[in-house]
Amino acid sequence: MPKRQPIRFLEPTLQRRMAAGVLTCVGVTAVVAGSCSIWSLHGLAVGLENDTQEVLASSIPFGLKVAGAALAVTLPLMTLMVLAATMPLVGAHHRIRTYLERVAAGEETGELSLRDGDPLQETADLINRTTVAARAATADRNTPEERAAA
Repeated sequence: MPKRQPIRFLEPTLQRRMAAGVLTCVGVTAVVAGSCSIWSLHGLAVGLENDTQEVLASSIPFGLKVAGAALAVTLPLMTLMVLAATMPLVGAHHRIRTYLERVAAGEETGELSLRDGDPLQETADLINRTTVAARAATADRNTPEERAAA
């Protein structure tokens, strides 16, 4: 049975920035949920004759519990959603970058291939057309006389 590769960031900077943006939105949502709960309880407490102080005293702990519950539910869910949403894009970006590094080092002479349906397929096609044209131009300049002179 083949050993599973550990899950890792392919493009850590890009993925961490995207995750930070989404997780910031999750945090703001939790704060808003808690604040709205406290605000609602304060509005309710004003209309009560006998239990106003008890409702006001319990509103902040209740708001914190609502914010905590919102974080507990949305944080893991949004983390998984960010990773699932970024992996196709980041995976294709990683393959393109690795290919270009190999071409620049003279280690790659074939075409760049991405999986069917990758979001950067058009970019890969453009890179393939460019590298084919660059190889052809280089081959034209490297005539047998030029090679013998070198």
